[in-house]
Amino acid sequence: MLVLRVWPLVMLAAVAGCSPPKTIPEEFPGPWKEPTPEVMAVLAKNSVQGCGEFYQKEAQEYRGEFVVACTSNGKSWAVWQVWTRSGKVLGPDEAMIWKLGGPPKS
Repeated sequence: MLVLRVWPLVMLAAVAGCSPPKTIPEEFPGPWKEPTPEVMAVLAKNSVQGCGEFYQKEAQEYRGEFVVACTSNGKSWAVWQVWTRSGKVLGPDEAMIWKLGGPPKS
């Protein structure tokens, strides 16, 4: 019975020490920048197409993780998450551009 009474206290202590997850703007702060060759290589390797203009933001805590905004017409934007270390991408996500503060100013 003692184990059952102590377990909730252990869980509460563990949760109390955790900070809430960062929001997308907190994780990817700052202005949009020109994409690096490394990011562009990962996008090409993953056959990301339909974009003529690219901008990126790097994650604050996780080096090698980026969000990349791209457009073919300057009006419709898509966002891709890019991990340069693993060479993986996730996307496109058309709604994420607004979570990141809106499209880049070109």
